[in-house]
Amino acid sequence: MKDNIFALELKLISYIKQKSNLKHLDKHLVHGIGDDCAVIDIQGEKLLITTDSMVQDVHFRLKWSPPYLLGKKAASSSISDIAAMGAIPKWALLNLCIPKSISQEFISDFIDGFLERLDEYKTTLIGGDITSSPSTLTISVTIIGTSLGNRYLLRKKDFSKGDLIFCSGYLGEAAAGLLILENKKPKIKKLLKKAYKRCKKRLINAFLDPKALVDIGLSLSSKELDCALMDISDGIATDLCHMLKDSGFCAKIYLDKLPISRAVKTIAKIFRISPYDLALKGGEDYQLLWILEPNKAKKIIPELSRLFNYPISLIGYIDYGQGIWVKRQNRWQEVSYTGFEHKF
Repeated sequence: MKDNIFALELKLISYIKQKSNLKHLDKHLVHGIGDDCAVIDIQGEKLLITTDSMVQDVHFRLKWSPPYLLGKKAASSSISDIAAMGAIPKWALLNLCIPKSISQEFISDFIDGFLERLDEYKTTLIGGDITSSPSTLTISVTIIGTSLGNRYLLRKKDFSKGDLIFCSGYLGEAAAGLLILENKKPKIKKLLKKAYKRCKKRLINAFLDPKALVDIGLSLSSKELDCALMDISDGIATDLCHMLKDSGFCAKIYLDKLPISRAVKTIAKIFRISPYDLALKGGEDYQLLWILEPNKAKKIIPELSRLFNYPISLIGYIDYGQGIWVKRQNRWQEVSYTGFEHKF
Protein backbone atom coordinates (compact mmCIF):
# COMPACT_ATOMS: atom_id res chain seq x y z
CA MET A 1 0.00 0.00 0.00
CA LYS A 2 2.84 2.39 0.80
CA ASP A 3 4.11 2.19 -2.77
CA ASN A 4 0.69 3.25 -4.08
CA ILE A 5 1.62 6.83 -3.17
CA PHE A 6 3.66 6.79 -6.36
CA ALA A 7 1.22 4.92 -8.55
CA LEU A 8 1.38 4.67 -12.30
CA GLU A 9 -0.19 8.08 -12.81
CA LEU A 10 2.75 9.76 -11.08
CA LYS A 11 5.27 7.52 -12.84
CA LEU A 12 3.80 8.42 -16.21
CA ILE A 13 4.00 12.15 -15.41
CA SER A 14 7.60 11.69 -14.31
CA TYR A 15 8.43 9.82 -17.54
CA ILE A 16 6.85 12.52 -19.70
CA LYS A 17 8.66 15.24 -17.78
CA GLN A 18 12.01 13.49 -18.17
CA LYS A 19 11.54 12.92 -21.90
CA SER A 20 10.24 16.41 -22.64
CA ASN A 21 13.17 18.05 -20.85
CA LEU A 22 15.60 16.24 -23.13
CA LYS A 23 14.25 17.95 -26.25
CA HIS A 24 15.22 21.59 -25.91
CA LEU A 25 15.31 24.51 -23.52
CA ASP A 26 12.73 27.22 -24.07
CA LYS A 27 13.95 30.63 -22.92
CA HIS A 28 10.37 31.73 -22.24
CA LEU A 29 9.58 28.76 -19.98
CA VAL A 30 9.94 29.64 -16.29
CA HIS A 31 8.28 26.54 -14.77
CA GLY A 32 7.07 23.51 -16.70
CA ILE A 33 5.66 20.11 -15.82
CA GLY A 34 5.18 19.35 -12.13
CA ASP A 35 3.13 22.19 -10.64
CA ASP A 36 -0.50 23.31 -10.73
CA CYS A 37 0.32 25.58 -13.69
CA ALA A 38 3.10 26.09 -16.19
CA VAL A 39 4.64 29.57 -16.08
CA ILE A 40 5.95 31.36 -19.15
CA ASP A 41 7.57 34.78 -19.44
CA ILE A 42 6.37 36.94 -22.34
CA GLN A 43 8.26 40.24 -22.50
CA GLY A 44 8.57 40.38 -18.74
CA GLU A 45 4.98 39.39 -17.92
CA LYS A 46 4.32 36.02 -16.32
CA LEU A 47 1.49 33.95 -17.77
CA LEU A 48 0.20 30.86 -15.94
CA ILE A 49 -1.41 28.05 -17.92
CA THR A 50 -3.28 24.98 -16.71
CA THR A 51 -5.48 22.35 -18.33
CA ASP A 52 -7.80 19.72 -16.90
CA SER A 53 -10.17 17.05 -18.20
CA MET A 54 -13.38 15.50 -16.93
CA VAL A 55 -14.57 12.20 -18.40
CA GLN A 56 -18.05 10.74 -18.07
CA ASP A 57 -18.18 7.75 -15.69
CA VAL A 58 -14.70 8.58 -14.40
CA HIS A 59 -15.21 12.06 -12.92
CA PHE A 60 -18.98 12.36 -13.13
CA ARG A 61 -22.11 10.37 -13.93
CA LEU A 62 -24.95 11.80 -15.98
CA LYS A 63 -27.61 10.44 -13.62
CA TRP A 64 -26.53 12.77 -10.80
CA SER A 65 -24.75 15.57 -12.64
CA PRO A 66 -27.09 18.44 -13.52
CA PRO A 67 -25.54 19.92 -16.68
CA TYR A 68 -25.65 23.48 -15.32
CA LEU A 69 -23.65 22.48 -12.22
CA LEU A 70 -21.34 20.29 -14.30
CA GLY A 71 -20.47 23.37 -16.36
CA LYS A 72 -19.73 25.38 -13.22
CA LYS A 73 -17.57 22.60 -11.78
CA ALA A 74 -15.62 22.20 -15.02
CA ALA A 75 -14.67 25.86 -14.81
CA SER A 76 -13.99 25.81 -11.06
CA SER A 77 -11.64 22.83 -11.12
CA SER A 78 -9.29 24.51 -13.60
CA ILE A 79 -9.59 27.99 -12.08
CA SER A 80 -8.62 26.37 -8.78
CA ASP A 81 -5.20 25.54 -10.26
CA ILE A 82 -4.69 29.24 -10.93
CA ALA A 83 -5.79 29.99 -7.35
CA ALA A 84 -3.23 27.45 -6.16
CA MET A 85 -0.46 29.53 -7.73
CA GLY A 86 -1.72 32.75 -6.14
CA ALA A 87 -2.57 34.15 -9.58
CA ILE A 88 -5.50 35.72 -11.46
CA PRO A 89 -7.58 33.72 -14.00
CA LYS A 90 -8.09 35.68 -17.21
CA TRP A 91 -8.88 33.51 -20.26
CA ALA A 92 -10.43 30.09 -20.88
CA LEU A 93 -10.49 27.49 -23.65
CA LEU A 94 -13.17 24.77 -23.70
CA ASN A 95 -13.01 21.48 -25.61
CA LEU A 96 -16.01 19.14 -25.73
CA CYS A 97 -16.19 15.58 -27.12
CA ILE A 98 -19.94 14.92 -27.32
CA PRO A 99 -21.65 11.54 -27.95
CA LYS A 100 -24.98 11.29 -29.79
CA SER A 101 -26.71 10.33 -26.54
CA ILE A 102 -26.23 13.85 -25.12
CA SER A 103 -29.07 16.25 -25.92
CA GLN A 104 -28.67 19.79 -27.20
CA GLU A 105 -30.53 21.00 -24.09
CA PHE A 106 -27.92 19.30 -21.87
CA ILE A 107 -25.06 21.01 -23.70
CA SER A 108 -26.82 24.39 -23.61
CA ASP A 109 -27.33 24.13 -19.84
CA PHE A 110 -23.72 23.03 -19.43
CA ILE A 111 -22.46 26.06 -21.39
CA ASP A 112 -24.69 28.39 -19.34
CA GLY A 113 -23.20 27.06 -16.09
CA PHE A 114 -19.67 27.18 -17.45
CA LEU A 115 -19.99 30.80 -18.59
CA GLU A 116 -21.65 31.89 -15.35
CA ARG A 117 -18.75 30.52 -13.34
CA LEU A 118 -16.26 32.23 -15.65
CA ASP A 119 -18.14 35.51 -15.15
CA GLU A 120 -17.84 35.14 -11.36
CA TYR A 121 -14.05 35.16 -11.77
CA LYS A 122 -14.00 37.77 -14.56
CA THR A 123 -12.57 35.17 -16.93
CA THR A 124 -13.24 35.29 -20.69
CA LEU A 125 -13.89 32.29 -22.93
CA ILE A 126 -11.65 32.84 -25.96
CA GLY A 127 -12.01 29.60 -27.92
CA GLY A 128 -11.88 25.81 -27.90
CA ASP A 129 -13.04 22.85 -29.93
CA ILE A 130 -16.18 20.72 -30.30
CA THR A 131 -16.10 17.22 -31.77
CA SER A 132 -18.08 13.99 -31.63
CA SER A 133 -17.37 11.09 -29.31
CA PRO A 134 -18.26 7.41 -29.86
CA SER A 135 -19.53 6.83 -26.33
CA THR A 136 -18.78 9.27 -23.49
CA LEU A 137 -18.82 13.00 -22.84
CA THR A 138 -15.33 14.42 -22.32
CA ILE A 139 -14.69 17.97 -21.13
CA SER A 140 -11.30 19.66 -21.30
CA VAL A 141 -10.68 23.14 -19.95
CA THR A 142 -7.60 25.33 -20.25
CA ILE A 143 -7.24 28.44 -18.11
CA ILE A 144 -4.64 31.15 -18.69
CA GLY A 145 -3.90 33.52 -15.84
CA THR A 146 -1.63 36.40 -14.95
CA SER A 147 0.45 36.93 -11.85
CA LEU A 148 0.02 39.83 -9.45
CA GLY A 149 3.08 42.02 -9.92
CA ASN A 150 4.90 38.97 -11.35
CA ARG A 151 4.47 37.21 -7.99
CA TYR A 152 3.16 33.66 -7.80
CA LEU A 153 3.59 30.65 -5.53
CA LEU A 154 4.84 27.14 -6.33
CA ARG A 155 4.09 23.89 -4.58
CA LYS A 156 7.81 23.43 -3.91
CA LYS A 157 9.93 25.53 -1.56
CA ASP A 158 13.04 25.17 0.55
CA PHE A 159 11.31 23.31 3.38
CA SER A 160 12.63 23.46 6.92
CA LYS A 161 11.93 21.32 9.97
CA GLY A 162 9.13 22.98 11.91
CA ASP A 163 7.41 24.65 8.94
CA LEU A 164 3.65 24.72 9.54
CA ILE A 165 0.94 23.15 7.38
CA PHE A 166 -2.35 25.02 6.91
CA CYS A 167 -5.52 24.43 4.95
CA SER A 168 -8.64 26.41 4.21
CA GLY A 169 -12.24 25.38 4.76
CA TYR A 170 -13.41 21.89 5.69
CA LEU A 171 -12.01 18.59 4.44
CA GLY A 172 -13.84 15.53 3.13
CA GLU A 173 -17.09 17.26 2.24
CA ALA A 174 -16.90 16.52 -1.48
CA ALA A 175 -16.02 12.88 -0.78
CA ALA A 176 -18.98 12.60 1.59
CA GLY A 177 -21.23 14.15 -1.06
CA LEU A 178 -20.05 11.58 -3.59
CA LEU A 179 -20.81 8.76 -1.14
CA ILE A 180 -24.40 10.00 -0.91
CA LEU A 181 -24.77 10.27 -4.70
CA GLU A 182 -23.23 6.83 -5.39
CA ASN A 183 -25.00 4.89 -2.64
CA LYS A 184 -27.18 1.99 -3.81
CA LYS A 185 -27.71 0.17 -0.48
CA PRO A 186 -31.35 0.24 0.70
CA LYS A 187 -30.41 0.22 4.41
CA ILE A 188 -28.16 3.25 4.00
CA LYS A 189 -30.81 5.01 1.89
CA LYS A 190 -33.20 4.71 4.83
CA LEU A 191 -30.61 6.17 7.21
CA LEU A 192 -29.85 8.97 4.77
CA LYS A 193 -33.53 9.90 4.63
CA LYS A 194 -33.41 10.51 8.38
CA ALA A 195 -30.33 12.71 8.11
CA TYR A 196 -30.83 16.46 8.02
CA LYS A 197 -31.69 17.74 4.54
CA ARG A 198 -29.37 20.70 5.08
CA CYS A 199 -26.51 18.30 5.88
CA LYS A 200 -27.02 16.27 2.68
CA LYS A 201 -27.51 19.35 0.53
CA ARG A 202 -24.30 20.91 1.85
CA LEU A 203 -22.20 17.84 1.07
CA ILE A 204 -23.71 17.12 -2.34
CA ASN A 205 -23.24 20.76 -3.26
CA ALA A 206 -19.60 20.57 -2.12
CA PHE A 207 -19.05 17.83 -4.69
CA LEU A 208 -21.18 19.15 -7.55
CA ASP A 209 -20.45 22.87 -7.23
CA PRO A 210 -17.02 23.58 -5.67
CA LYS A 211 -15.56 27.09 -5.60
CA ALA A 212 -12.03 28.16 -6.48
CA LEU A 213 -10.41 30.21 -3.70
CA VAL A 214 -8.69 32.79 -5.89
CA ASP A 215 -8.85 35.57 -3.26
CA ILE A 216 -7.00 33.54 -0.63
CA GLY A 217 -4.34 32.47 -3.13
CA LEU A 218 -3.85 36.07 -4.26
CA SER A 219 -3.56 37.26 -0.67
CA LEU A 220 -0.83 34.71 0.05
CA SER A 221 1.13 35.55 -3.10
CA SER A 222 0.89 39.31 -2.40
CA LYS A 223 2.86 38.84 0.85
CA GLU A 224 6.00 37.72 -1.03
CA LEU A 225 6.33 34.73 1.29
CA ASP A 226 8.55 31.68 1.07
CA CYS A 227 5.39 29.60 0.95
CA ALA A 228 4.42 26.35 -0.81
CA LEU A 229 0.84 26.34 -2.09
CA MET A 230 -1.48 23.95 -3.93
CA ASP A 231 -5.16 23.05 -4.05
CA ILE A 232 -6.63 19.87 -2.59
CA SER A 233 -7.93 18.00 -5.61
CA ASP A 234 -6.74 14.42 -5.02
CA GLY A 235 -6.99 14.28 -1.21
CA ILE A 236 -4.73 15.88 1.36
CA ALA A 237 -2.54 12.78 1.81
CA THR A 238 -1.80 12.51 -1.91
CA ASP A 239 -1.41 16.27 -2.38
CA LEU A 240 1.07 16.54 0.49
CA CYS A 241 3.03 13.69 -1.07
CA HIS A 242 3.20 15.71 -4.29
CA MET A 243 4.49 18.72 -2.37
CA LEU A 244 7.14 16.86 -0.38
CA LYS A 245 8.33 14.32 -2.96
CA ASP A 246 12.15 14.13 -3.09
CA SER A 247 12.48 16.93 -0.50
CA GLY A 248 13.85 14.82 2.36
CA PHE A 249 10.96 15.95 4.56
CA CYS A 250 7.72 14.38 5.77
CA ALA A 251 4.40 15.78 6.97
CA LYS A 252 3.17 15.25 10.53
CA ILE A 253 -0.61 15.71 10.72
CA TYR A 254 -2.66 16.04 13.90
CA LEU A 255 -5.92 14.15 13.32
CA ASP A 256 -7.75 16.20 15.94
CA LYS A 257 -6.77 19.39 14.12
CA LEU A 258 -8.25 18.38 10.75
CA PRO A 259 -11.23 20.65 9.98
CA ILE A 260 -14.12 18.21 9.70
CA SER A 261 -17.68 19.52 9.63
CA ARG A 262 -20.55 18.05 11.60
CA ALA A 263 -22.16 17.12 8.28
CA VAL A 264 -19.18 14.93 7.31
CA LYS A 265 -19.20 13.26 10.74
CA THR A 266 -22.92 12.51 10.36
CA ILE A 267 -22.52 10.88 6.95
CA ALA A 268 -19.36 9.00 7.98
CA LYS A 269 -21.32 7.46 10.85
CA ILE A 270 -24.10 6.35 8.50
CA PHE A 271 -21.59 4.71 6.13
CA ARG A 272 -19.60 3.29 9.07
CA ILE A 273 -16.34 4.82 7.95
CA SER A 274 -13.93 7.15 9.67
CA PRO A 275 -14.46 10.88 9.02
CA TYR A 276 -10.66 11.11 9.11
CA ASP A 277 -10.52 8.82 6.06
CA LEU A 278 -12.76 11.22 4.17
CA ALA A 279 -10.67 14.19 5.29
CA LEU A 280 -7.30 12.63 4.43
CA LYS A 281 -8.02 10.80 1.19
CA GLY A 282 -11.21 12.41 -0.09
CA GLY A 283 -10.56 14.34 -3.28
CA GLU A 284 -12.13 17.33 -5.04
CA ASP A 285 -12.43 19.60 -2.01
CA TYR A 286 -10.54 22.31 -3.92
CA GLN A 287 -9.52 23.90 -0.65
CA LEU A 288 -6.03 25.42 -0.50
CA LEU A 289 -3.12 23.77 1.29
CA TRP A 290 0.04 25.67 2.15
CA ILE A 291 3.28 25.33 4.09
CA LEU A 292 4.76 28.37 5.80
CA GLU A 293 7.51 29.13 8.29
CA PRO A 294 6.20 29.74 11.87
CA ASN A 295 7.36 33.36 12.24
CA LYS A 296 5.52 34.44 9.09
CA ALA A 297 2.43 32.44 10.04
CA LYS A 298 1.94 34.33 13.32
CA LYS A 299 1.07 37.50 11.41
CA ILE A 300 -0.38 36.21 8.16
CA ILE A 301 -2.91 33.63 9.36
CA PRO A 302 -4.94 35.91 11.68
CA GLU A 303 -4.96 38.50 8.90
CA LEU A 304 -6.31 36.00 6.37
CA SER A 305 -9.02 34.86 8.79
CA ARG A 306 -10.17 38.45 9.31
CA LEU A 307 -10.08 39.32 5.60
CA PHE A 308 -12.09 36.39 4.30
CA ASN A 309 -14.14 35.26 7.32
CA TYR A 310 -13.22 31.75 6.23
CA PRO A 311 -11.99 28.80 8.30
CA ILE A 312 -8.20 28.43 8.23
CA SER A 313 -6.68 25.56 10.17
CA LEU A 314 -3.19 24.65 11.34
CA ILE A 315 -3.15 20.89 10.76
CA GLY A 316 0.48 19.85 11.18
CA TYR A 317 4.14 20.53 10.57
CA ILE A 318 7.15 19.48 8.51
CA ASP A 319 9.79 17.12 9.88
CA TYR A 320 12.76 15.16 8.54
CA GLY A 321 11.83 11.89 6.86
CA GLN A 322 9.47 10.62 4.19
CA GLY A 323 5.75 10.13 3.75
CA ILE A 324 2.70 11.38 5.60
CA TRP A 325 2.26 10.66 9.30
CA VAL A 326 -0.77 11.14 11.54
CA LYS A 327 -0.94 11.31 15.31
CA ARG A 328 -3.46 8.81 16.59
CA GLN A 329 -3.81 8.13 20.32
CA ASN A 330 -0.45 9.76 21.08
CA ARG A 331 1.33 7.61 18.49
CA TRP A 332 2.63 8.62 15.07
CA GLN A 333 1.50 6.27 12.30
CA GLU A 334 2.38 6.46 8.63
CA VAL A 335 -0.58 6.91 6.30
CA SER A 336 -0.73 3.80 4.12
CA TYR A 337 -3.29 5.08 1.64
CA THR A 338 -3.71 8.06 -0.61
CA GLY A 339 -6.46 9.94 -2.37
CA PHE A 340 -7.65 9.63 -5.95
CA GLU A 341 -5.14 8.60 -8.58
CA HIS A 342 -5.88 7.38 -12.11
CA LYS A 343 -5.05 3.77 -12.84
CA PHE A 344 -4.11 2.85 -16.43
